[in-house]
Amino acid sequence: MIQLKLVRISKMSSASQMRNKDEENLDEMEAEDPIHSYGETFIVVQIAIMPSRDKLNIGFSRAIFINKEKERTIGNILNALVIGIAGGTGSGKTTVTNKILDRLDRERVLVIQHDSYYKDLSAFNGLKPEQINFDHPSTLETELLIQHILQLKSGLPVDQPIYNFTTYSRMKETRRLEPREIIIVDGILLFVEKRLRELFDIKIFLDTDADERLIRRIRRDILERGRSVESVMNQYMATVKPMHLEFVEPSKHWADIIIPRGGENVVAIDMVVTKIRSLLREKAKD
Repeated sequence: MIQLKLVRISKMSSASQMRNKDEENLDEMEAEDPIHSYGETFIVVQIAIMPSRDKLNIGFSRAIFINKEKERTIGNILNALVIGIAGGTGSGKTTVTNKILDRLDRERVLVIQHDSYYKDLSAFNGLKPEQINFDHPSTLETELLIQHILQLKSGLPVDQPIYNFTTYSRMKETRRLEPREIIIVDGILLFVEKRLRELFDIKIFLDTDADERLIRRIRRDILERGRSVESVMNQYMATVKPMHLEFVEPSKHWADIIIPRGGENVVAIDMVVTKIRSLLREKAKD
């Protein structure tokens, strides 16, 4: 079992001194309140408890030394607000996300796209791209996304895959994501997987007209992903529309908030931002 704790230690304490703490003090660190009165500086400690419970192994995953005034900020990062924004292809997820960011402090927000977690083409046993249903949940490595969200909520950075939509492959490079107080995740299939949707404090579904979504899909895939009109239309009829009806549309049931007309609905976006600020205040009190 892995636990991540925010522990307050004295300015004179060192990593070696912390590693030499006896089991009694380690048990104290595992108390319900993860913040303990050891002084004015802070360190994030990773405690690995062996299954047998007869050995405790401490590893320092990331040290953060700050002054007392920053205590609340670090606490908020370790108790991040996670927001899921779902909806069909071309429903306006990116637009809504950007309008939410415009109304918040961008430095406090991390945005993650579920699309970044598409499996590499090599994972499909030699199938050609046109033989793969990329609108099915199985083509996404959702388990890795779940792990990354949990790590970020624990105060740890993660290396997110970078997916190339032209070659249908993951690049060798990755994107380093740092923990933030607010994590926004967007994707078509976010609410399909139970373990993933349970991580969201707010679940938003964008309900946009199908014709409008198709036009946006054609424009995006041609301009940004190097596809032809014919390939986009063939994919839409063969997989996009059927998978929307089978997975995306039913997942609307799990949404806390349904926004018609996507990014055009300024009133709904303002209400979402108000709710985000309210939840942040509540988490700050905790």
